[in-house]
Parts: sequence; C-alpha cells; structure tokens
Amino acid sequence: MNQHHLLSSMCLLLAAAPLSAFAETNQCSVITTLPATISNAGVYCINQDLTLAGSTGSAVTIGADSVTLDLNGHALRSNAAANTATAGVTVVGHKYFTIIDGTIAGFAEGVNVESLASTPRSKGGLIADLKVQRSVAFGIGIDCDGCVVRDNLVTDTIVPASIAGFSALGISVVGTGALVSGNRVFNTHSVPTGAEAFAIAVLASNSVVSQNYVSNDAIANPREYGILAGGANDIVSANQAQGMPIGFDFTVTSVKYRDNLQSGCTYGYNGTAVDLGGNN
Repeated sequence: MNQHHLLSSMCLLLAAAPLSAFAETNQCSVITTLPATISNAGVYCINQDLTLAGSTGSAVTIGADSVTLDLNGHALRSNAAANTATAGVTVVGHKYFTIIDGTIAGFAEGVNVESLASTPRSKGGLIADLKVQRSVAFGIGIDCDGCVVRDNLVTDTIVPASIAGFSALGISVVGTGALVSGNRVFNTHSVPTGAEAFAIAVLASNSVVSQNYVSNDAIANPREYGILAGGANDIVSANQAQGMPIGFDFTVTSVKYRDNLQSGCTYGYNGTAVDLGGNN
C-alpha cells in the first residue's frame, strides 16, 4: 500500500472511531447495587445507571488505597429531597484513587474526599471528566495533598432556603499541591441571598488554578464568588469568570495571578495578590 492510500485508510479509521476522554473499562469489578463499599485495591466500574435509595449515606465509598472507580459514562443518582446527608462518592484518608467518566447527580455532596485527624492524609487522587449536577451543598469537595481536579462539568450547585446557612461550593479544594484545571462550573447559588457561594474555592497551598471557566445565570446574590484563591503561593492563570458579583477573590498576598479574564462581573478582582499582568 502506498503512503497516500495508507494515510487515507488511517483517516477513515480515525473518523469512524468514537471520541472519548476515557475508553470504557471492561477489566473491572462491576458494582451492581448501592450503597457499595470498596475495600480492596483495584479497578471498579458500573455498567448501568444506579440510584441510591433513601436520604442518607454514600452511593460508593472508597475504603482502600489504589482504587480506580470508572463510571463508564453512566450515572450515580439520588432522588432524595434537599438534604445534607447524601454523597455520590466518598473517600476518607486514602491515597492514589481515581474517580472518572460519568455523571453524579442529586446528592448533597457529589464527590467528598476527606482527611481526618484519625486517618492518614488523603493523597494523590485524580477526579476527572465527571458531570456533577444538582448538588445541594457542594459538587466536588476535597481535602487532599497532591490531588488533581480536571475537566469536570459542575452545574446547579444550589443550597435551598430549606437548609439555609450553608455555603454553596461548586468545587472546593483544601490541602497542598493541587492542580485544578479545565473545569467548567455553572450556576452556584445559595438561598437566601445573605449566604455565600463559590464556583471554585481553592484553599490548598502551593497549588495551580488554571484554564477554568465559571459563570452564573444571574447576579442574584452579592456574596457569590467566581474563583477564590486562598492558599499560600497559589498560581492562578488563564481562567475566565462571567456574570459573577466577584469574579476573582484573593485572600492571601502570596497568590500570583496572570492572563485571567472577567466579563460582566460587579467586581472583577478583589483582594491583594501579586498581579503578573495580562488580567482584564
């Protein structure tokens, strides 16, 4: 086959192949019912949409190090009324976990990674390519060292008046050495309007916040923030905030920021940090 025909054949094969960030995982332990607890290292997946019954508990609890949970494009769902006691995926004090490729919808907490005084630090996790929808308190909340939160779509994180007093958090990151990149966060609200809401809040030191996009459908609450950076030595670059009361908020002076863009925000940049230029 000559080079021209070889290239033509390759192009046809590529055009016919499905485009996906992650191929479907087949070599895995399949989770078929909820709630589920993972107690051993390995690769786990679901092969259908699953719903957590009731108004308490976690759909999937990762209870071991070195666990990959691949949702294979399927969904974990909760149909409970607004509450503060359900979670899609929970990790407490474990390392080297991966949570990827699916939808997590209707929980109080979409993904909850904790580090408690009684457990080792959660560390080295990847949370990627998730669609986190209709969370009541926060979409993705992690307390973790060296974790990556990338390429997620977090929509409609809304604290209703029935559980007033909580802040709405689209993505919240605590710890150190985090990478928060390529996420899209839309509609993060708290009701009543006196409560705070943060599309992305990074309080992890020595972290990078880059190429994220945040927006709300309306400026309804003066205490809603686009991207908050409050970790020592954080770098905030090439992000976009639209239609937020406060586009970017900096709470420590060692944060450095450059090449960010805001539009339609009441206050584009708030707080004191090191402006390296290119911010509009």
